[in-house]
This record gives sequence, C-alpha cells and structure tokens, in this order.
Amino acid sequence: MASTMSELYLYDNNFNGMIPSETGAMAYPPVLDVSDNLLTGTNLPEFESLQQLSGLYLEFNKFTGTIPSELGNLKKLTILFLNDNRFTGIFPINIENDLNLEELCLKINNFTFTGNLPEINCTD
Repeated sequence: MASTMSELYLYDNNFNGMIPSETGAMAYPPVLDVSDNLLTGTNLPEFESLQQLSGLYLEFNKFTGTIPSELGNLKKLTILFLNDNRFTGIFPINIENDLNLEELCLKINNFTFTGNLPEINCTD
C-alpha cells in the first residue's frame, strides 16, 4: 500500500548552504517547512513541482535574490512565510488577485512593492 506524505517539517535543524537543485524533481507534500535554518542562496525549489503546496515556510533563513514570478501559479497556496531573509526586488505577484492567502508574512526583507501589501496573520 503506497502512502503519500502530507507534511514535511525540517525547521530548526541548523541546515546550512543552498537547497540542492535536484530537489526540483521531488514530489513535495502540501506543507513544506524549512524555516529557522541557515539556508542561503537564490535557488528556491522549482515552483513547477510545488503545485499541490498549501503551506510554504521559508522564514528565518538567509535566502537572497528575487522571488520567481512562478510563485503566483501556486493556486492552492494559503500560507506563505518568507519573512526574515534577505530577498530583494519587486515582489512578483499581485497577492490579492493571484493567490488566496490566509497567512502572509514578508517582513524583514528588502522587497519593493507597488501599492500596499498587507501582512495577514503575521506575528512577531
């Protein structure tokens, strides 16, 4: 009997370095949490492999660079935590129109926004 993983929590492990590019071929569970590690770099998981994702937690790492516009294609995503990293550039999606987020936290980055971007259920 085959089973599928519904959540993958790898937070607070002191993982460091970059996310290997080979992870783009993985089948990710609906919830992926790699928060509170020492992950760096600009290569986030390939968003094409994350279509079933409902929760993405990348906060409290040292990611840099811009967020790929493909993030707006994750229609099942309801939770997005990118806070406390070093992301830069224009945030690529129109949050209100592209995603149905219930929780969103982007603070402590260097994003540029056009208009006002609300933080939804973003606690300190």
